[in-house]
Amino acid sequence: REILTELTPRLLGSFAATTNPDAALMRFHEFLDRLPAGVQLFALFQSEDGLLDLVAEIMGTAPRLAEHLARTPTLLDYVLSRDFFHELPHTSDLEANLAAVLDRTEHEEELLDQVRRWTHDREFQLGVQLLRGLITADSVSHALTDLTDAVLRQLLPRVEDNFAQQHGRIAGGGMAVVAFGKYGARELNFGSDLDIVFVYDHDADAEVSDGRRPLPVSQYFIRLSQRIMTALTSMTNAGLLFEIDMRLRPPIPAWIDGPTFRTAMYFPRKIPNLPGARSAWDEDLDELFVEMDRASVVKGVVIGRASVGAGNLGGVTNQAIV
Repeated sequence: REILTELTPRLLGSFAATTNPDAALMRFHEFLDRLPAGVQLFALFQSEDGLLDLVAEIMGTAPRLAEHLARTPTLLDYVLSRDFFHELPHTSDLEANLAAVLDRTEHEEELLDQVRRWTHDREFQLGVQLLRGLITADSVSHALTDLTDAVLRQLLPRVEDNFAQQHGRIAGGGMAVVAFGKYGARELNFGSDLDIVFVYDHDADAEVSDGRRPLPVSQYFIRLSQRIMTALTSMTNAGLLFEIDMRLRPPIPAWIDGPTFRTAMYFPRKIPNLPGARSAWDEDLDELFVEMDRASVVKGVVIGRASVGAGNLGGVTNQAIV
């Protein structure tokens, strides 16, 4: 109580300086209500110069950041760390950091919660840096893209491993993620959805998977893509990870079925004998390849990001299989 009495003038001054003091105070009240017992918030405000002003600024001008801080008040310890205001590490370092977190999980529910917490904490870091003018909007877009790459490369193989415990593997099989739109062009913003398509391939003579509950090839990859979508989009106790848009613009030609389809149907520029495709090829595929000029391949556990255009699609497919 003594600390609060001492801090009251500073509290009022900090919130009065925000663009919307009333809203800032209401969010701060909600934040206080969610604090776990034992968190000495006001002692932190008293001992750490600038922390109160930062919290007030977040509450008054950045509702998305305020909500995340209210849901995860322990983030204040992260804010006080030495590297919080430094740029995010390279993608490979992000992957290594996330891998260390996910390797400690014991079941899929915990896996999904941990990947969300890890991602939201780094989105919060980028948001605060942008709020303080420490980075540009372009830098945020590139960092968010790197962050998303790291998440997909670390999460998807683990989801596939869990899936394989029941259904096994397809001989020579693998799946890649093709990123379109803002994600493919490395222009993600906070709240951007991901425009992605799954692409798979397998040995020509593969018919069913080799697990305890075998599935035919097409059903196997459809079910796997559904499991991945659930992992990426389901709401858990840690919130939402991504919103996904799997529609291609222009729409995928009618003779290509579904968001998951054979590599051989999609990538070759010339398909001599594809049934039903001949009449639609020039009209639909040429337009589709224009969209693919801006696409990128998220190559599973392979480091790096490959541009995908009409001229080099055939060369990318073999490298892009997870």
